[in-house]
Amino acid sequence: MKSSNPTLSLKHQKDQLKKERTQFLLSLLNDGEASERLLEWGGRLALENENWSIAESIFASLLERRRNAEDLAGLGQALLQQNRLEEAEECFLDALNYIMEPCPLLFIVQKNLGYICLLNHNFEMAEEYFNKAYTLNPQSSSLQFQKAYLHLKQGEYKAAESGFKNLLQNQPNNSKAWLGLALSRRAMNEWKLAEACLFQCLDLDSQNKQALQLRDQWAKTDSDLIASEFAFAS
Repeated sequence: MKSSNPTLSLKHQKDQLKKERTQFLLSLLNDGEASERLLEWGGRLALENENWSIAESIFASLLERRRNAEDLAGLGQALLQQNRLEEAEECFLDALNYIMEPCPLLFIVQKNLGYICLLNHNFEMAEEYFNKAYTLNPQSSSLQFQKAYLHLKQGEYKAAESGFKNLLQNQPNNSKAWLGLALSRRAMNEWKLAEACLFQCLDLDSQNKQALQLRDQWAKTDSDLIASEFAFAS
């Protein structure tokens, strides 16, 4: 019986496609005679399909045969998605040695190095890498988000607010940008605006765990504050 819900039907199709791709990638990984070109294509497909461990294995296999920036960056991306920051950083830094001129891959490598530094709270180096990446692709939405998030982590709330707002002008359905805007405004004690942004985030992504936690946390904080003000007034 076909589903009458088009959203569920589309999700089922996507899940089925991902499953079929995963099965193909596993067979490719176990094929000892697969060509470098086929493995290279499979590695990119694994990243697209979010099969991080398979992508890691494919790019590691390629690097046993050859060594270039593309394979190192692919392996770095797979490791980064598994939160193996030190190994990922090593791959991206090694990839820089093979990139001789500005190109899209250089942008990706520098942006990811900046993101790793951000996660490691090395804000000075994060800003340096982000600025280098910005000169190569100032229109990148993911870079705009990461630069705004860097401002947020550094306590530069007005700059963070501006960054998230600029991103939302072009991507009004970016739930993460709404969450970032909510955090920026909350940090500036703009409670009502922050709450509105948080609910906009949840309208777009009702399963966002951080937003759900913040909703409950802020509700309790606001309730406690109202209670304390009432007690003081009485």
